[in-house]
Amino acid sequence: MQVHTTEELSDSIPEKFKDVFAISNELNAFFNEKEYGDDLQALIICIFCMSPKHASFFKLRKPKYTFQGKEYVYDGMEVKSEDRSFSYELRLDYDLYNNSDDIKPIIVSDMLKSLDIINTIKKIKDFDLDRFKNDFERFFKLKGWI
Repeated sequence: MQVHTTEELSDSIPEKFKDVFAISNELNAFFNEKEYGDDLQALIICIFCMSPKHASFFKLRKPKYTFQGKEYVYDGMEVKSEDRSFSYELRLDYDLYNNSDDIKPIIVSDMLKSLDIINTIKKIKDFDLDRFKNDFERFFKLKGWI
């Protein structure tokens, strides 16, 4: 299984998230050889933390499940999106993150809670969410974030 994170952040806050995105490849490597079911092979968590004065300009993206990847051209290159992938936007409390010295335990908690959205997708039937969440939490414990 693949696990990726993307970000949309206010200009004033990226420094707080540098550790989160620095371990993105490690997170993906941790899950790369693991299987949790046939219906979900790639998870993309879009982390959104924007100041309230700017957040209103960005429409909340709906969760999206793609059973069969699509081919498209991006920057002149042919690209294929992943089969059985799910992406969703995780909107974070800007003030909480902006005022926190150490966001690591907060982001892990928010990400763990957000994973429950997988259960709302009717097309994802064969996926062991409990085992996935346990492994997700274990990864961050191994990193010393919780």
